[in-house]
Amino acid sequence: MKFSQRLIIGFLCAQGSACTQFPGISDSGCGNHVIEEGSEDCDGFSDPKVKGSVCMHPGTAFECHYDCSIGSNGKQTPCPIGWGCDAEFVCRAPTGVFTESSRSPDVGAWTLSAGDFDGDGREDVVSAEPLDASGATLLRFNYFDVQGALSGTPRLFPKTLLSPTFNRISNGDAISDVAFTVGSIGVMKGRADRNWVPEVFSSYRRSNATVRIIGVHDSAIEGSTSFTTLITSVDDGNGFYLGDDNGILDKRVDVPGSIKELAGDLVSGDVFQDPKHSPCLEPVFAMRGATHFSVVDTCDTDESGHVIWRKSFVLTEIELVPPAPIDAAPQLADMNQDGHLDVLLGAGGKPYVAYGDGQALAGATPYTYPDPNAFPSGTPLAVGHFTADKALDFVFPDRLLGSSTAYDGAVPRYAQVRNRQTSPWTVAKIGDFNGNGLADVVAASSGSLRIDFFNGIGDGYLSASQILTSAPVQFLTAGDFDADRTTDLAFAEVSPVDAVNGTLKVAFGNPFQLPGLPVVVGRVQGLEALNSFRDSRRDNLTACSSETIAGQQNGALTLLAGGPDRVPFAPLALTEFSSNQSVENANAFAVVAGHFVSPEKTGILALALFQPRGEGPPPVNVWSVPAIIEPGSASVRLPGALDRRLKPIVYNGEDGSVYADIAATAADLDNDGLDEGIFAMPTADRQCGLLLIGVDEHGALGRASQEPIIISEQCEDPQILPVKFSDTDPPHLALLTGTSGAEGRKLFLLSNDGHGQFSSQNIVQISAQGDSPQAFTVISLANAETAIAYITKGALRIMRASGGFREPEDVPGGVIVNNGTGIVAADVNGDHLSDLVFSESGQLRVLKAGLKVP
Repeated sequence: MKFSQRLIIGFLCAQGSACTQFPGISDSGCGNHVIEEGSEDCDGFSDPKVKGSVCMHPGTAFECHYDCSIGSNGKQTPCPIGWGCDAEFVCRAPTGVFTESSRSPDVGAWTLSAGDFDGDGREDVVSAEPLDASGATLLRFNYFDVQGALSGTPRLFPKTLLSPTFNRISNGDAISDVAFTVGSIGVMKGRADRNWVPEVFSSYRRSNATVRIIGVHDSAIEGSTSFTTLITSVDDGNGFYLGDDNGILDKRVDVPGSIKELAGDLVSGDVFQDPKHSPCLEPVFAMRGATHFSVVDTCDTDESGHVIWRKSFVLTEIELVPPAPIDAAPQLADMNQDGHLDVLLGAGGKPYVAYGDGQALAGATPYTYPDPNAFPSGTPLAVGHFTADKALDFVFPDRLLGSSTAYDGAVPRYAQVRNRQTSPWTVAKIGDFNGNGLADVVAASSGSLRIDFFNGIGDGYLSASQILTSAPVQFLTAGDFDADRTTDLAFAEVSPVDAVNGTLKVAFGNPFQLPGLPVVVGRVQGLEALNSFRDSRRDNLTACSSETIAGQQNGALTLLAGGPDRVPFAPLALTEFSSNQSVENANAFAVVAGHFVSPEKTGILALALFQPRGEGPPPVNVWSVPAIIEPGSASVRLPGALDRRLKPIVYNGEDGSVYADIAATAADLDNDGLDEGIFAMPTADRQCGLLLIGVDEHGALGRASQEPIIISEQCEDPQILPVKFSDTDPPHLALLTGTSGAEGRKLFLLSNDGHGQFSSQNIVQISAQGDSPQAFTVISLANAETAIAYITKGALRIMRASGGFREPEDVPGGVIVNNGTGIVAADVNGDHLSDLVFSESGQLRVLKAGLKVP
């Protein structure tokens, strides 16, 4: 209050008969309800523009400044619009200047994206390597601390993938997720532990049915996978199925009995050793309570000696003599040491064996153990060789029985190793799990934790140890899933608390060591069987399950492909199997995630090649997955092929390979609450084509058409992003044209007409003349002003959008750029201001947005 004002008030009080005495008000300082410029941001009042903002009280550490601490409810007190929150939870106005906080050399950073993938409130940066000859890349996830410096070593996701897209795919959390394609669609959910575990999808499901799968060959047969599927269907009965010449599922042989009646699971082996007329392994199975088991012959050869599928499989039934009801699953082993596989199974509480000579199997007869006094009753879990002699060794639920013989042909003696678990073993495998040439034994129980591992150390000795588990083991199988020629152990844990889901884990074999710690490779609902099949000398996991979706029971098949990256996973195949039983898949090369059919559900739009059983370049179709992580998610092929003017791929006729480099993003272009998919790609005449796709609530083609927008600029390596200038107006589109690393690239803005429509006539170049942007990003500056920042090989520029785009200016701070390749805006330190992160041929640099401090 000015001195003259105080004098007048005093004079009036002196003239009156009475005057109320008011408490004195301090001329300055926190508490006088007057904001002191330079030292206070508020004084007794919250920000009227921000609901819930709090001005800190006089006497507190940061009195008369806005608070941004986190309350007991886990929510953060908001700052004024466009302000940041410093490390002491005080709101600060931005300075508009960027300062370099960290530099990380040699992290493989060329192009950049961002998201909060671990849910810590700080955005993380995804760096991608340069594309390979097919357009694929590797991703590294870079995490930062509160100072904006790189936190630890970047996490490399080891799979080579195409077209990564980042969005919040999981409903109900604020963690960013990743979708991509490897031909099929993969999804990885962000995790607080920063581990990346791909989601498991069951791409093939049949209603009112149950399925099992069995591998029969170690490479593809007639261009298709090397397994056959046993299906029990309410509509079609029981039988083994394959795809026919048109790719439609076809029954090859009827089977007496249903999958529900199976004694154990299917097994396969070279029972009939005929390389000409039975070149594949033969599936063997038995029905519980039956007095016979069955062998299926699936393959033959053509005149050139190539393996082909039989048009009708041959089913052979082997009787038990004397008859007895089967009660234990078949196993394949050479029980009489004659070099041919025999079939061991249990019936009437006793073991039976059908001896084979490589051409046929004799009737199954009761089996007598070598030393009846040392053996328990019943059928063993596994039979093989894990001691030093040639006699058989056995795994029973309560013990191992290992043989020793004085000389070849002598009657073996058996020593036992007792099961020390509190419940009997229910599954067991014999194999070399550490590549030392000696057999090992693994055994587990569905009633207790841990897997018992008996390491063969020579001369018939076993060294006992354990593999840790988190729940009892229900299923167990073995195979070389990482193609390192060492057997790995795969198993499924089924928790008694959550018995609906099975957690799949793999303990990879290590040469001359114990198997590694088990790693989670996925979860499968209603798991019923776990097995493996070999394809191209590499083993893959298979999971059969039962799903109930919208009251409909389905039999589901999940294939987890192995590989040297040690990340077996089951992406979602683009297939019409659910609608027409076609086993043909489309190969996606570009995907984008968004809310296409519902604000609550995240879907996928994909460009994919699809030509069943065809030759030459297949046509490109648009596919939709309306809700990618919903139970029973399935794909829909939208009608019509891609417009002929568009050329999204380069096709190599010699090997059928393709190269694709397509930019994709998603945005609600017409303000209807649903996203549209946006793809940018070259055209046949070397121009740039934009494709805007919208779908209806069923994932089918909606109001948007597949009519492209053609722009007269080259577009070999495009980048496209939505740009919103206000919360109420629909977004515009920013497009970078040209070729990566080349000169002459240009950045354009395509204006939205307000209804989601765009035109090649309503476009303006916004990058400076003479500049050649290599990448760009959309950033929010002080006072929430929208801007576009781009990087050239030698400079960083910012274009402010208020009142229309201005001439680009250098990023404040005098940053020197040396061969810039990528840029992204990301709040890496969690202060709610966008920082700039850019890459220089593999190096990563962070420019932190500055905060004003009095």
